[in-house]
Amino acid sequence: MPSAAKWLAGECPVILPFALRRWNERSPSPLLKILLLWGLGVATLLTAPTLAAPAGAAPVTTRAGQQARLVVTAPAESLVNGVAAEKDLYLTFARLLERHIKRGEIDGIELSVVDYAGWRDDPLRSQTLEAFDRARPERFETKAARLAFWINAYNLLAIEIVLQNQPLASIRDAGSWLRPVWKRPIVPVAGRIRTLDEIEHDILRPRFAEPRVHFAIVCASVSCPDLRSEPYLGVQLDVQLEDQTRRFLANRGKGIAPDPESGEARISKLFDWFGEDFVEKGGVVAFLRDHAGKGEGTLASVDGLDEARLEFLAYDWSLNDAARLPTKLSGTGPKTLESLP
Repeated sequence: MPSAAKWLAGECPVILPFALRRWNERSPSPLLKILLLWGLGVATLLTAPTLAAPAGAAPVTTRAGQQARLVVTAPAESLVNGVAAEKDLYLTFARLLERHIKRGEIDGIELSVVDYAGWRDDPLRSQTLEAFDRARPERFETKAARLAFWINAYNLLAIEIVLQNQPLASIRDAGSWLRPVWKRPIVPVAGRIRTLDEIEHDILRPRFAEPRVHFAIVCASVSCPDLRSEPYLGVQLDVQLEDQTRRFLANRGKGIAPDPESGEARISKLFDWFGEDFVEKGGVVAFLRDHAGKGEGTLASVDGLDEARLEFLAYDWSLNDAARLPTKLSGTGPKTLESLP
């Protein structure tokens, strides 16, 4: 580095701010101020701890001998201006879901479980986290694409916080009384470190007002809705959400449990915690009548429900871990990503 540049890199960052303050006190000429600001800008560029560089470039060493973190510019595909771009954004996430989501049964409840050990060691894990960090959902072309992104982000972060705190019997064990797991910072998404609470209560619920989202976000527990073995995509989000809702309600272990004797049913605790989100759909019972599958034997029980006297299933917060499976069932659930045009 030339000697003048060395001086700018080493001494200017300290001297210039002081000099600027002193010169302002003495009202220097505009030209001197311009020259001073130019020198400060050059020094800032030379000493910046974070340097932009192409993907795959070698680490850069700063004057302090420390390796600077390379910032890779987000690819154009992160704008998600079509089906192909969405598929590119979620490519590694889709592979993780395909590889590590299994069907099984825990405590008498049939569900999709996560092979957390396999996910933890999969090299696609870090690539997926980087892709979600680089994405900028506010630039996405459609509201559906933005909603799909934040659903996927919630599910990814729920898995990640389990991996960061293993071994766990329940995701709630990763938190404390003072700071529950929902309020714990996890990893960066869209350029900023996020919590599960932020995604659910500051983004998903107020911005999108879509009650079916409660059957799409998965908090790593047995009584949660099942993880799909595919990402959510804006281009087919309505179909995915409807399918997800019907599948959840049809699961008698955690959606709707009909009582043949009374003709009524117990329903998921989710409808108790988030009942207000179903008001615009006519209330919980009206929502259930619209979405409970007629072929699943639940609709008759739903017709007997009284909005004022709903009864709820116990919520099993234990981990939806594939390692707990006493037996495995065939199949991995719905998969449609590869079938898209």
